[in-house]
Amino acid sequence: MAPIKIQTAYLPVEVELWGAVYETVDLTAAQAEQEAELYADALATDDEEEAVAVWGRYLDLILKPQEGTKKVSTALKREFKAGRMTSRQVVGITLQVKAAEQGETAKVLQKLAAGRPI
Repeated sequence: MAPIKIQTAYLPVEVELWGAVYETVDLTAAQAEQEAELYADALATDDEEEAVAVWGRYLDLILKPQEGTKKVSTALKREFKAGRMTSRQVVGITLQVKAAEQGETAKVLQKLAAGRPI
């Protein structure tokens, strides 16, 4: 029997924000720790502008921009300062990205459990 070849054990999700496309990244243990710290920092601050800045750093960590695309935090700051986005919407975007990422993994696992090709 021939062994299977796994090119990547992580399934990235493409995310479009404000016309730019980003891709989720697989985090190392150190980055996952940083992710948890940023998440806690964002929830702990009472300053709306600071919270948006921290959520921007969080999204920069988990989303890789396509070549020629600005970091998420840059676009997020622009949209927030222009009044086109609230801090609540920023949190919503973050949660949607994480849910989409986990949803894609769950879909693959369900197909594998059912014996269907992925």
